[in-house]
Amino acid sequence: MSDAASPKGRATRNRIFEAATREFALKGFAGARIDVIAREAEINKQRIYAYFGDKDGLFLEVWKRTFELIYEKNQEFLYLTEEDVPDLGRIILAGYMSFHKRHPEFWRIFVMENLFGGRHGRPGHTVGDTPYGHLRSLYTIGQKKDI
Repeated sequence: MSDAASPKGRATRNRIFEAATREFALKGFAGARIDVIAREAEINKQRIYAYFGDKDGLFLEVWKRTFELIYEKNQEFLYLTEEDVPDLGRIILAGYMSFHKRHPEFWRIFVMENLFGGRHGRPGHTVGDTPYGHLRSLYTIGQKKDI
């Protein structure tokens, strides 16, 4: 078992990820410092380089996980049905408000990625994977029924 796959290795990676998420969200890619992330994660910075290669690799991992959070939130909307149409706006707004309360770093990481030209892309998913088409069809049902 490699160090990264061991329980201790996973715990170390999680501490690095949490510290890196805070640092990138607070200071952006250019302002974030590996030595600060290492200190916050209570490890030496060589461990970060061993796991992620470089600062760009670490940001990519933060971006992937950040994107996964919103992707998972969006997938919850696929369970909405025609019965939910009268409350659709409230349900969607409450869902996103709750998400952003739990993950205040999301928008900062999202904006940082876009400020740098979106070079890391949308990891593992495309726009077609989102539930927006499903929501559109529910709104159309509501419009036809004048709900």
